[in-house]
Amino acid sequence: MAKKKVVKKQQVDEVVKKDVSWRSALGKISGLRIHATWCKVFEENTKKQLSDEEILAYMKKEFPGRELKSKAFNSVTLHRRCYNQGRLGQPKPKTESIAYNTPPKSK
Repeated sequence: MAKKKVVKKQQVDEVVKKDVSWRSALGKISGLRIHATWCKVFEENTKKQLSDEEILAYMKKEFPGRELKSKAFNSVTLHRRCYNQGRLGQPKPKTESIAYNTPPKSK
């Protein structure tokens, strides 16, 4: 039988103090986490009607350097789809978010 490794509380506390990566996930302007910020932006966008480029510029200001850590961060379409499906930590919205920078599809 393998011997159990005993970790002292002091060692755990030192590791926890060093791990501050969660703080970088808070927005510089809103103080919200990334998914909460995407949700807020899409909720407000029904009135503001910002283009995807404007939304991405805001998110880059809110989370500087994040686009270098994650390629998916730069995809407003991906986050909008997740928001509309209720997959960003909130239920499905009453009004779906749409892109305002693309012309409407002709029938």
